[in-house]
Amino acid sequence: MIQARPASAIAAGGILILVVAGGALFKSPTAAPAPKHQAAASSSTAQPSKDPSPSLPATMPTEVALRPLPVSVTSDTHEWTEGDASDLTVIQKLAHSPDEAVRMIEENDRIHRRQLVYRNETASVAIQRAKAEGKTVDRLTLPALDGRELQFEVAHADLDPSGFSGSLAGRLVGQPDSMVILSFRGGREAFSVSSPSENLHLQADPREPGEIIVKSIDPATYVQGRCGNPDHDH
Repeated sequence: MIQARPASAIAAGGILILVVAGGALFKSPTAAPAPKHQAAASSSTAQPSKDPSPSLPATMPTEVALRPLPVSVTSDTHEWTEGDASDLTVIQKLAHSPDEAVRMIEENDRIHRRQLVYRNETASVAIQRAKAEGKTVDRLTLPALDGRELQFEVAHADLDPSGFSGSLAGRLVGQPDSMVILSFRGGREAFSVSSPSENLHLQADPREPGEIIVKSIDPATYVQGRCGNPDHDH
């Protein structure tokens, strides 16, 4: 049986580690220049201010938009969206706050791809349905990128009795060297997939219930250092 990762890899409540992206690109407007009569006195020490890049969004939407991107590929269980989710205009639609947008922008250098996927059936729904039928869930379908789906064989489960939240660990069907960890609370989910024989490495972050941001990563360069919480406003 594949065991779940140690506590360093899963935060309290079985939540996956997500990325730290520090810094701030959304800054307050620079101060107005000094009056002309002060320019001569301060010219030796004053530093020229840098204009903010016009490509960066100046404001964020006041309300979170559900399903913000159009769908390009569908299956019975998933809908993969259009658009380059590394693009600044798309990031602005996905992010809940300037800080989250900053993290996503800075993360671009450490990932190969990012795509928003809509989940028609979340792990919580599947588990609660199985419990109502007196069954257990031993396999789930997870999204990769561009219409690909992965069969997740569950080997270890740590679930709330209600089935509303928990964490699952196991591997991809037919890939004995792989590892999959999924954590969820209600419709919010996060998961990681590592399958060295396929050179497949994914990290998925929750956006809104039934919405997940799937990223293709290079584990050698993808820096992890923040615990992700499906209840947290990323």
